[in-house]
Amino acid sequence: MLLVAEQQAGAVRLDAGRSALQESPGWPVRVAVAHTIPRELQAVDAYTFDPKRFRAMQVPTLLLVGGDSPPFRRTVAEAFHAGLPNSRIEVLPGQRHGAIEAAPDLFAKEVMRFLARDTRS
Repeated sequence: MLLVAEQQAGAVRLDAGRSALQESPGWPVRVAVAHTIPRELQAVDAYTFDPKRFRAMQVPTLLLVGGDSPPFRRTVAEAFHAGLPNSRIEVLPGQRHGAIEAAPDLFAKEVMRFLARDTRS
């Protein structure tokens, strides 16, 4: 169970409850592949973004950042944007890193808008 802190009338109350992620249809799949997380984290830690590798890439690239995400997420997106010649950053207002699950309609709207622009180019 996940402990959720909730501030109510100036006091903090802890309730045992399930997160929205645990209630999502994809939760069983996440649990089934959980054993791959250490390997994936090692790969992420070992990767260094080298903008020179991508300077000739012309594939349109959409970089989505949650408006309420920690500042380092925006910094990372800006670094990718600087190294990807045909990229664009869009901010998802009121969202954090998990916008695809927390706000799927907003996420899909931005992706569809990006794809519609790209097909007109």
